Amino acid sequence: MNAMNIALALEYVYRPDTRFWREFRIGYVVDAISRLMPSWRNTHADDANQSNGLFTDIADVLHVNAFDEANAERLMRLPALQRPSEPWAVYEWIAAELKTQNLHMELAFAKRDGARCGEGALAILECIEQAKLGKPVLRIGASVARTYRDAVMKRQTEAAVS
Repeated sequence: MNAMNIALALEYVYRPDTRFWREFRIGYVVDAISRLMPSWRNTHADDANQSNGLFTDIADVLHVNAFDEANAERLMRLPALQRPSEPWAVYEWIAAELKTQNLHMELAFAKRDGARCGEGALAILECIEQAKLGKPVLRIGASVARTYRDAVMKRQTEAAVS
């Protein structure tokens, strides 16, 4: 079990709705892991650092997703024709908004990632807007997760038949 597997699972369950990531709690992940692998705590008991590192990494993924979602919602408040559409321009707009609102921690987080911050906001914005039109869009992570899952299921089915 590693953070990337969990991150792919999170992408797989993502629903393009406002506040999805900001209301998602790491406790949901702990609960799901505990239900699927009841002995995981015993397995990782010898290495508490590994377990803590795993959940720190997952918390970081959730934080980035929630940040991107909040920025996408900021963009949604603008008329569509006034929205910046390139990642770097979106980042600059977000940074200016955060500075205006005196959100210093959020601004520092945005500056750390630069254009990736704008790219993330644009990706969630597209998902939410397409979902409102009845056209769900899979994020790249969800597509990777689905492809990975399908490949594993195919291998398991083939192995069972052999």
